[in-house]
Amino acid sequence: FIIPIFQRTYSWEITHCRQLWDDILRVGSHAALDSHFIGSAVYIPEQDTSAAISRWLVIDGQQRITTLSLLLLAFKKRLQAEGLDAPVSAAEIEDYFLMNRYGKGEQRYKMLLTKTDKDTLIALLDGKPLPDKASHRIKENFEFFTGKIAEADLGVVYAGIGKLMIVDVRLQE
Repeated sequence: FIIPIFQRTYSWEITHCRQLWDDILRVGSHAALDSHFIGSAVYIPEQDTSAAISRWLVIDGQQRITTLSLLLLAFKKRLQAEGLDAPVSAAEIEDYFLMNRYGKGEQRYKMLLTKTDKDTLIALLDGKPLPDKASHRIKENFEFFTGKIAEADLGVVYAGIGKLMIVDVRLQE
């Protein structure tokens, strides 16, 4: 997924992340709740279709997709740090949601943001130091989720993430 240049930069604040986190824990801890609707994602194929990996321009939903990517990255890092595999492995999180194993260059990343957001997210994904002018929101929200994940029941969190529902709108030319 690529965030086109005309889209705004990532702007979710801690209050938005806290609401999403609370919703995930609520739905994840109650077997009677089968889903939680979080909005929509609208995307179209990129005009240059010569890439080996399909590339999609996100028209709507970048805030939610980016936030979930930060949450999943924090989840993956806890699994790695503690050598855990349950309820899912760090490699599965990375392969399914964060990275394209066989992608080259920027095609390695499942999502490319714009400007400073892009450099900050890539540094986090690669486990490298953040750029000098790191995206404040990306950094702050990743730290928020890292703190929440550190003390969370990963089974509940994973169950909650699995119950998130999104309207997936793929436009074709």
